Amino acid sequence: TPGIDRRGETAPLFRVLIRQPEFTNNSGWCASGGKFIGRNITFTGMVSSVLGINSSRIVCPVALSDSRYDVVINMPHGKEGLMKIFFQHALESTFDLDITKDLQEIPAYMISKSQEIPISMQKSDISGGMSNKPGKVSVSGQPISVLCNYLESYLHKPIIDKTQLEGNYDFELTWNAENPMSIIESIRKQLGLEVTEGMKLVEMTILDNNSNKEKNHLH
Repeated sequence: TPGIDRRGETAPLFRVLIRQPEFTNNSGWCASGGKFIGRNITFTGMVSSVLGINSSRIVCPVALSDSRYDVVINMPHGKEGLMKIFFQHALESTFDLDITKDLQEIPAYMISKSQEIPISMQKSDISGGMSNKPGKVSVSGQPISVLCNYLESYLHKPIIDKTQLEGNYDFELTWNAENPMSIIESIRKQLGLEVTEGMKLVEMTILDNNSNKEKNHLH
């Protein structure tokens, strides 16, 4: 891993590394199998990317949420599925956290079939992918969950799928990137889906600081 390992050094079979960022002029992450590399990424982004949880479903101490780190993970061949477990242990130990799941009633969006406009997405038997740029998303051969996940990241609130749409679809969606909320009306007109907001019970991942819990308990 350039910038992490010494040149010529044998790559470790197992590693979970979390440190202050070495460089702060760029940020990003990539993952493949049992490997994850993140550079100068926020704490919330790190948790979201490695654990596969949208940041809108993560609750963590404010002091940690925007702090930045370098993260490198290597899992042994055949043990890739253990990445999340070891990373969670590292988070709990390094930042003195207790990580739990809890249902909370929070503002969320529901996406459902429009009662007025027919579904305009095309069914697809071929698995494809998704590409996006400001104001445009193109999807080929993907389930409706891909759109839901994108919307959740874009609107910063949980998306509850009520469409009951199964299988894969092809579609293209455009909206005014300078007005993020315009994506809701575009989804209705272009895809035949309604997006409505309301209070919903959502499973959240809670990262609670143990020292704060002890203080609250004493009070």
